[in-house]
Amino acid sequence: MKAAIFVIVTTLCFATYSSAADTAPHDTTNNVFRVTLTDGSVLFCDPKLEKIAIETSYATMEVPLNVVTVISNNVAKGGCIIVMKNGDLVRGKCGVTEINLVTILGELTIPMNRIVALNSTAKTKRSFKDSPAHRNACINHLRMIDAGKEQWALANKQRDGDKPDIRGVNEYIKGNATPICAAGGEYTYNVVGVDPTCDCPGHGLNTRVDRW
Repeated sequence: MKAAIFVIVTTLCFATYSSAADTAPHDTTNNVFRVTLTDGSVLFCDPKLEKIAIETSYATMEVPLNVVTVISNNVAKGGCIIVMKNGDLVRGKCGVTEINLVTILGELTIPMNRIVALNSTAKTKRSFKDSPAHRNACINHLRMIDAGKEQWALANKQRDGDKPDIRGVNEYIKGNATPICAAGGEYTYNVVGVDPTCDCPGHGLNTRVDRW
């Protein structure tokens, strides 16, 4: 009888423990990135990469991808800037030559010299009302923001990696305000030395302007 009671109690305890373990909260990591390519293409994906290596002037380090906000890759100069969620910024040479990306199209392998930027995003993919005219207008807006940011940085003695004052930058933009993307995109000014971006796919400073 005692043995039977012991078995029942043990079974109940195990069942309670298993139920608690199944319902316990788990830490989750946002692995969704927006990848902008040199031809203006944009992919929403999960990079199959836990860390990204970067060689700086003082050390070689591996930065966990889950602490990264944006990786800006200067294809022409072969360098990159990594901005982290806590505001830290690291400049150097990217130690990765290609990245495997899991997209809606399947798994793709993209050479690093074809990637302009990787932006971590927790936003739900939105729908946009895009057209060639909207895209061209947006690219001009990005140029205005970029020029305004450069003028603001020069006037205020700011260096690459410094966070811009949006209102201050807008003083150098026509209308003294952030432009509005007609396709419904949202602009991110980014730090000094990193191109401003629009989250509408195909809208970027490196995108070809359509002429018609």
